[in-house]
Amino acid sequence: MKFKTTSNEIQLFYSIITSRLNFTISRNLIIIALLIVSTTFSYSQSSCKAKLQVEKSRNSRSITSEGTQYKLELTNDNFNSANYTLKAVNINASCSNNDGSSTSGNVNLTIFFTDLDSNPITELSLNPGETKSFLAKIGLPSGTPFNKWNCTQIIATSNDCSSYSVSTILHTLVSDPNQE
Repeated sequence: MKFKTTSNEIQLFYSIITSRLNFTISRNLIIIALLIVSTTFSYSQSSCKAKLQVEKSRNSRSITSEGTQYKLELTNDNFNSANYTLKAVNINASCSNNDGSSTSGNVNLTIFFTDLDSNPITELSLNPGETKSFLAKIGLPSGTPFNKWNCTQIIATSNDCSSYSVSTILHTLVSDPNQE
């Protein structure tokens, strides 16, 4: 039995094969691209790493009516640039005072952040491996009793990695100006 093939049949066969081949290649390229994007996104989410510390580990100091300040350093240990939102929370009930006294008498203080030039800030943007210093300025509300402690948690929350934050705790003693 002989088969006779016409040029139209060859063209039809060729177009079917190439269209299926192109579809397979396109589908495979899309799958590979999705895998790369999801892996990169997953890696960037899981690779968030930072450090927040008080300069020279001086987490404790006293405050007078003029206030006080702590110099803090935030380091981006990530491979990507990162943005962090700063927040201060009075955590008097859940901390321990440096002198071992009861936290039931701890007081709330006012806290705000500035850069080193005293410009108010609420966020920091850091390049990979970069460390930025900033100030936590502590104010003493009028009528605050003397010889009482305050515990403040400073939190830097990543705007780029969901639910990632670093923190440190400041211990501030309201000193009696008559005893200085």
